[in-house]
Amino acid sequence: GHNMLRYFTLFVCLLGWNLHAEEKQPLYYIAIIDRFYPPMEGFLSEEDKVQHTGLYGLLDIDNDRQKEAFYHGDIVQLIASDPSFVFLRYPLAGQQSPMQEILNALTSINDRFAATPIDALILSWESSTLMSAFNEPLVREHREKYIQMIQQWGQEFPSWQETYLVIRALEQLTQQGATVYTISGNSGPRTINTLSFADGVTTVGAAEKELNYFITDNA
Repeated sequence: GHNMLRYFTLFVCLLGWNLHAEEKQPLYYIAIIDRFYPPMEGFLSEEDKVQHTGLYGLLDIDNDRQKEAFYHGDIVQLIASDPSFVFLRYPLAGQQSPMQEILNALTSINDRFAATPIDALILSWESSTLMSAFNEPLVREHREKYIQMIQQWGQEFPSWQETYLVIRALEQLTQQGATVYTISGNSGPRTINTLSFADGVTTVGAAEKELNYFITDNA
């Protein structure tokens, strides 16, 4: 009887230690700015739902010629999933240009950072142009010069003004201590996602020799 009581006490102590250890597991708050299912405005009809999912869905898992309810942000979150990650979704509604909506989300994150800090941001969007638009080869030391060029473009083209403001908002976020990840983009060889110019941002994607300073080589 005494041995059973001793073992039971030991079991309870170990159980309590394990629960305490789980409570101590650090949590990381990860923001994702992207398109998620379902859209914030909902669907007007079943036909609208089918059309919307066909336009923004990425996968047809069961081969029924209808894409599943997984949009780009949903897939990003699934890939990045980890028990220690708490994801904060910032959906793109499609009511404004993507860069303007990204800027709105970044402004919200930055404005609330003191009260609601995040550990990281995943921004899998691009604002790309040909490398030949800048003095080649591209080097990290000249990133501010490239950003100033984008600002000049923005005086004539509003879309580049939005890109410039997004770059500055990303820099504000990294200066507050958040880790920011963006992508090399899908625009093809000899192009660069200009969001890579933001100081402190890590860009992930396929290797390209001319972009070694701006793109991390990870398939």
